[in-house]
Amino acid sequence: MQNLVPLAAAIFLLLLVGGGCLVATRRGRSRLLGIGPLAALLIIVLINLPHIIWLERAGFDPLPAIKAIPALMIGEKRLTSWANLLLLLVFSHAGLVVLAAVAGGVLAGPRASAPAVERVPIDPFAKHFVYFFALAPAFIATLLAVLFGRPAPVGGAAPIVIFSGLAVIVVAGDLIRLYRQRTGALVWLGLLVVPPAVIVAATVTLPWTVAVDLEVSKPANAMGQFFTETFRRRTGKPLAIVIGDVRTAGLVAFASADRPSLYVDGDPASAPWLSDDAVREKGAIVTWMATDTAGTPPPALKARFPDLAVEVPRTFERSVQGRLQLLRIGWAMIRPK
Repeated sequence: MQNLVPLAAAIFLLLLVGGGCLVATRRGRSRLLGIGPLAALLIIVLINLPHIIWLERAGFDPLPAIKAIPALMIGEKRLTSWANLLLLLVFSHAGLVVLAAVAGGVLAGPRASAPAVERVPIDPFAKHFVYFFALAPAFIATLLAVLFGRPAPVGGAAPIVIFSGLAVIVVAGDLIRLYRQRTGALVWLGLLVVPPAVIVAATVTLPWTVAVDLEVSKPANAMGQFFTETFRRRTGKPLAIVIGDVRTAGLVAFASADRPSLYVDGDPASAPWLSDDAVREKGAIVTWMATDTAGTPPPALKARFPDLAVEVPRTFERSVQGRLQLLRIGWAMIRPK
């Protein structure tokens, strides 16, 4: 079911564009005759074809999942979860509400002066386009999240709220008065600067104060360099495959100069482009989060590779270490044939 989420999101968004704005309107249907939609369709096919092939090779059949969708909203408080997600999206617009209230003259008084910005009346099609994409993606993304049991809207909240500010401008009319320009500029600057500043401050202070292990502080470059150089030194060949979970082995594969493939948990269903034969032929580095000083591998990896020769765990220092213990990575090497 989880493998269907990105593909289903892409299909629904494509239907929103194709069905909601092109096929359903006369102007949209006239645009379908141009070269632009055909080029966009070709790009969509080229981008999504590898994902479809991946799902097909993994033995995924979407028909049972699609048939089960109507029943997924029944029970387990899914309607409540959907309402909570929609409410969360509403609260994510708090900055927009504050800025609109300041610049829109709320509690400014009838005698407050403000410069006016007048524009050419907006075409009705443009209004419908803005309103549609300000509301429909949020509706679909939260519905998919509830259906597939995800804690956040499919695709994240940011891509589905990009039309919110434009929708406010359209609702404001053709004559817009700007009140409290200096205060509005400061509020806008604060909304741009404060959130990233809070994230940076939390990244620096949390490991020292409450000993929180943040993913962004993990030493990906040091991990990639160590395991790549170790494999090269022992085998005389570049590192081609890294086996393990996404958070540990994924960092090694991402930061390695050899650009190895990631064999997620050694499971062919998760990485159908790899196989045990490829591992034996090219060799691999196997990594996991060590929970003891001996570096005992997870039972699943041990069962998958019974001949695994476990090495002494390697410790790494985080970019912001704070009061945390050193990051201990258990690992083993599978030599190439």
